[in-house]
Amino acid sequence: MPPKQKVRKIDIVEAVFMLAKKDGFERVNARSLATELGCSTQPIFSVFRNMNELKDVLYLYASDYFDEYLRKQVDKENVLFSLGRAYIQFAKKERHLFQMLFLRNEVTQNSFLEICEEFLEKSGTKNADVPEGQTDEQKIYLRAWIYFHGIAAMVSVNDIELYDEEIENLIGEAILSFTMLIGQQKK
Repeated sequence: MPPKQKVRKIDIVEAVFMLAKKDGFERVNARSLATELGCSTQPIFSVFRNMNELKDVLYLYASDYFDEYLRKQVDKENVLFSLGRAYIQFAKKERHLFQMLFLRNEVTQNSFLEICEEFLEKSGTKNADVPEGQTDEQKIYLRAWIYFHGIAAMVSVNDIELYDEEIENLIGEAILSFTMLIGQQKK
């Protein structure tokens, strides 16, 4: 009878998540993961066929972590503002995870617009940031996504250092500007 597996799948996933969070997934390899787990590489590859399979599981685990982070941060009365703030804060606090989830071409990712729509659908809330009766809400969200993602990307790679108050001011000004712009285009 073979010896009982001492390293469980969840142990491997949590360890690779912590390594990716700390150092970035690019620096994670089977040897560094085995060292983190205190074992050889054999238990890793008895659970996962290869590092690509483990990467796929890590991406889902990190996506769930990000979704939970957003849920905790979002204000149902100011959805667009609070989602933008949470998105940028995530990039600031979890740089490596943000880069893995949103700055890599090889993974499928939800756009900010999809994140917003999914949150609104799940929570049953109306976005108080956008004027009532706004028929071009998606245009505002798209412009906000481009703007917020640009800030978040710059923050995550240390191109810019912003204080929380500056982030909130930028978000508020952007939402107001985009709302006014779309409103003027309708006239």
